[in-house]
Order: sequence, then C-alpha cells, then structure tokens
Amino acid sequence: MWRNKNKPEFGTLSDLKVVSASSSLAGPFIATVLAEYGADVIWVENADAPDFTRGTPNW
Repeated sequence: MWRNKNKPEFGTLSDLKVVSASSSLAGPFIATVLAEYGADVIWVENADAPDFTRGTPNW
C-alpha cells in the first residue's frame, strides 16, 4: 500500500482512514474533528451540488 510520507504521524486516530461523503453541518464537522485527531480523511463531494455551507460566513 502507498504511504504518504508528508502526512504527519500524530493523534490517537493516526491509523484510521475515513471517507466523508456528507453535505450537512454535522458531517463536515465530524470529518474535521477526526482529521484533527490524526485520521486520514478522504473528502468526496458531489460536483453538481457541493457543500452548501461553503458560502456561509465564518462568525
């Protein structure tokens, strides 16, 4: 298996691979949290209807 040499090894979830294919608030949020704990997250998004929260302001 190919291993990304640039990916830092950290966190309690460093051996976990996650595929995120959601477009609501909870899905992208938990994928971000998992990535912050070291999981390798692959983000799959619909090209015709991308994440609707992308255009909202960060308050």
